[in-house]
Amino acid sequence: MNRTLTESNDETRKVTKVIFTFTASLALVGNFLVLLLFAHFPSWLKKKHYQCILNLAITDILTAISLLVVPKFIQDEDVYTVPLENFPREFYCRIVWSHFIPFSLGITSVYTCLVLAIERWFAVFRPVIYKQKFGMRTMQALILCTWIAGIAFESPIIPRVEGYQDPNTTTAKCKWTVETNQQQSWALAIVLFAGQTFIPCSFIVLAYCHIFKRLKNERVYPAVFTRRTNSSARSSSKQALKRATMMMAVASLTLIICWLPNQVYFLLAQLGYFEIKPSIPVRVMGVLVFSNSWINPIIYAFTNKNFRKGYQTIFSLW
Repeated sequence: MNRTLTESNDETRKVTKVIFTFTASLALVGNFLVLLLFAHFPSWLKKKHYQCILNLAITDILTAISLLVVPKFIQDEDVYTVPLENFPREFYCRIVWSHFIPFSLGITSVYTCLVLAIERWFAVFRPVIYKQKFGMRTMQALILCTWIAGIAFESPIIPRVEGYQDPNTTTAKCKWTVETNQQQSWALAIVLFAGQTFIPCSFIVLAYCHIFKRLKNERVYPAVFTRRTNSSARSSSKQALKRATMMMAVASLTLIICWLPNQVYFLLAQLGYFEIKPSIPVRVMGVLVFSNSWINPIIYAFTNKNFRKGYQTIFSLW
């Protein structure tokens, strides 16, 4: 029985390694293509929501690289030798081995989608404020905040990992620390789930529901058009607003679908409902979390004609 279970786990591990390799490769190719589009069409960056798309592409590329090099995704857990020196050992265990990097990037992506939802909401409901206050510096400041949020909300995992030297050998290893205060651990798990997932995702869903209800029922036009603007220009503007908002909504909701199951499972595991251990459901949720990295460039192509034409232009150059 134990041998059969071990063989099953080995086979599952092999399959997930192939899937993670496929995920990382597609994410690198697709998002580098997005970067090429921005390099070829620098005027796109004058559009505020495109700043967030660029940030998503960068985080997705970094996520793909982390999948390729961080242990326990494509690489085996013991692929690297844990340093014996104290500072390098602790840095490796707490930052690299703990998966701090890919999951902090995931939180950065969630908050980038939150910034997109806020930007779209102001574009629809407060067009005058949007034109006056949502400048490039504002967007860049908000994007910087997404990176701060990613690091801050994932940082509590750092003290939960430590390195140690095996007394029976001359090698060093990494391990998870034992939680001594269960109530404090539960409180922290709930706070982190709220900050990493529940609050930003709830705001994203509510914002887009509010936006599409407004776009469906009323005539909404950007503030750049005055009363002298003819009806065809206003109609074209409204359609452009809808298309941009639809692209952002699909990308954001896809990220939530990929991100949420893993976060809910991890919360329940910390609350004692499940045991965190390698299993098929855990591996499937892990694959789902990072699948969003390669899906985004495809979403842009299907929901935005500028990206479709841009991809055609890039491919024609080759």
